[in-house]
Amino acid sequence: MADFMIRFLICNVFISGIIGILLIAKRIFKNNLSSRMQYNLWFLLLGLLAVPFIPALGKNSGKANIRKNLEALGIDMDEGSMRKVTERIIELGDKKEMVTPEDLPYIISDVLHHDNALEDQKIRILNYSLSLAQGLKPVATLKIEINGEAYEESASGDGQYDAFVRALRRIYSRLNRPFPMLTNYSVSIPPGGRTDAFVQTVISWNYAGVDFKTRGLDADQTEAAIKATLKMLNKIED
Repeated sequence: MADFMIRFLICNVFISGIIGILLIAKRIFKNNLSSRMQYNLWFLLLGLLAVPFIPALGKNSGKANIRKNLEALGIDMDEGSMRKVTERIIELGDKKEMVTPEDLPYIISDVLHHDNALEDQKIRILNYSLSLAQGLKPVATLKIEINGEAYEESASGDGQYDAFVRALRRIYSRLNRPFPMLTNYSVSIPPGGRTDAFVQTVISWNYAGVDFKTRGLDADQTEAAIKATLKMLNKIED
């Protein structure tokens, strides 16, 4: 209920602003706005009024609810893809209060572009710890499993993700394994500016002269980057 009220209030403030702008524009351009144009603008406002009533998605969402939101976005999916997206929404819904329709394109991209079943992964992250303290460099402690063998390492870095990658590189260096070069790192979030919005991290890599990208999705930017990195590790193992 609280989430709905917040969405309702924000939407109404936004719509009130648009109405004010339209009234001013109508007064200024009254001779240039056709009746049809005015009708279309007010019809758009009526559509915006329905935004707060679009159901949020979460761990209790069913296929029908998710499919309804996908149809509203003009996205059609087969049953296999729908099942994967539903499972991911339930998983992500356990980590934040709600998954909104604006999050769906990011979730779909994450599921369909890089869907590696856990049992098929040759490399798994068993656990990791990231620490951040005022005046000190971030430190990461990482334990991963490579082909059934566990390895652990720690490192500091300029940021939490940098510390994580440095610890990972140390493990690969100890095993004389080549490690891809990170060539680009980008972050995007759904529109709306919510502080709990999902973050999609896209990382570009170069390995043995081949360029490729991996994506990670999470409510936390560092965890999204770590997920993208794990996908990279399993990709180069294939």
